[in-house]
Amino acid sequence: MTKISLLQALTQWQLWPLPLKQAPSLIEKVPNGLTNENYLIKAQGKRYKLRINSPYSAMLGIDRTREHAICDLLAPHQVAPKLIYSSPNYTYSVFEWVEGRTWTKDDFENPQQVKKLLELVKKFQAINTQGTITSLDYAKHLNYYYIELQKQPNNTLISSQQLEQYRKFAAKLDSAQASPSWPPPLLTHHDITADNIIESVIGPVLIDWEYAAMGHPHFDALCVNKLSHSKEKLSDLLAEMLYWVETFWYALNDSPENKPITE
Repeated sequence: MTKISLLQALTQWQLWPLPLKQAPSLIEKVPNGLTNENYLIKAQGKRYKLRINSPYSAMLGIDRTREHAICDLLAPHQVAPKLIYSSPNYTYSVFEWVEGRTWTKDDFENPQQVKKLLELVKKFQAINTQGTITSLDYAKHLNYYYIELQKQPNNTLISSQQLEQYRKFAAKLDSAQASPSWPPPLLTHHDITADNIIESVIGPVLIDWEYAAMGHPHFDALCVNKLSHSKEKLSDLLAEMLYWVETFWYALNDSPENKPITE
């Protein structure tokens, strides 16, 4: 996917389903994005987020079509910002701007904040997706990352010993997913971090649903527990799966081919 420039995206404002009479203006670049470039823009007194999507979305395993469908599904539920527009080739997207502050590690150390976040997870997991959202096959997803890592020149972030450890885990994961005891999937964000949570007047709101899919019902709770240093134990297999997802993702995101979007 070819990366679109901020100026190119802004010149397409007349395509957006908004009652605008003039082009929006840039307020500032939003910091902290690891995958995409985010900008706060303003048009006719309202603020919006314009997100320039990473040209390496496919390499990172992102399904923009699925993300679009999930955002449309979530729109009435006040758990995520409303998606206003996505370009036909998903080079950029426009969202409603969520007023509030971005979470920090202090929020994860506050039991009341953590409780609110876990309640938010339960809220969107209870949404009836009516079979419209595809599931994430974790074994295939990790294997895809593994293959992509083999393509990266001079990759020093993953050792041969780690890759051997992963191959052993992959066999365990394949077996676990094929087992009748693997739980039915629920809507899962898959990327709960402080940077992806806005504390708004209605409570926490989750942004950036690009890795979301139907997934393991405990995955998001595991992410929250890890960040909040909770002593609650969920699943050793799930914890190991999260480890490999994060390890491979950071290695891919730090690869030379992927550098421009994160600088």
